[in-house]
Amino acid sequence: MSKSVCFLSADREVAEHFYEAMGQEKELSLQYLLRDGVGLFELLIRQTPDILVVDMALPEVDMLDVVEMLGGIPMQRRPLLFALCDLVTPAIMRLLQSRVTYCFVKPVDYAYAVDQLAQIARLELPTPCPRQAQLALLDRVVSEHLFGLGLSPHLKGFHYLREAIKLVASVHAPAKLSVMKHLYPAVSALCGAQPSVVEHACRNAIANAWVRGDLKMLQGYFGYTVDEVRATPSNSGFIFMVADRVHMQLLDEADPHRITDMVLEVI
Repeated sequence: MSKSVCFLSADREVAEHFYEAMGQEKELSLQYLLRDGVGLFELLIRQTPDILVVDMALPEVDMLDVVEMLGGIPMQRRPLLFALCDLVTPAIMRLLQSRVTYCFVKPVDYAYAVDQLAQIARLELPTPCPRQAQLALLDRVVSEHLFGLGLSPHLKGFHYLREAIKLVASVHAPAKLSVMKHLYPAVSALCGAQPSVVEHACRNAIANAWVRGDLKMLQGYFGYTVDEVRATPSNSGFIFMVADRVHMQLLDEADPHRITDMVLEVI
């Protein structure tokens, strides 16, 4: 007997990818494809699926709301909860470890994700995906450095800088990379923005950090690389300096040679 699956995501493209991947799986049945938390609440009042997959990028509810909804369901009827997320922060990790069966970090390999759900349906433990784990670690480390430097995540430049730093930190020969020739076009392709927009947004985010960040920490990171005219490092100086620190931290937390050489897939 197949297990019923409910998928919740406000992103139509994400939902379509998951729907297509589910079409190849015979042990699972995608019975509910929801767009918002209200629909999930109404569903859980009537009945509960065996497996619930939730995209954490929801506009009106968050994973804590979903966990609270499930808390009112008797344990024997409570669905297994899976999450899709853009970034695994320490706070999210604490939540996932205690409440969520498994987390898939975007960009998601949907065929792999559905296979893991099928293994759960057969009462098997999901096998770790090395690439997903490595990308999650890289995301976490880069974001921690940017937060520490006072960059604000509400700025587009924060996200462009994060992608650029990830690309530099994940290649074996970063000296071969050119900011104008490689990084801006690569981030542009990843984020759907023009290279000139990426460059301007990164510069704006760095300038914002120099206004609101810890000046001692900023000077400790960048020192002589600060531009005398703008009083901030150039975009390339910022990206490569932070990427080098990220790389050094990864030497302590993981084997850097196992991290996917992502930039070559984009350039």
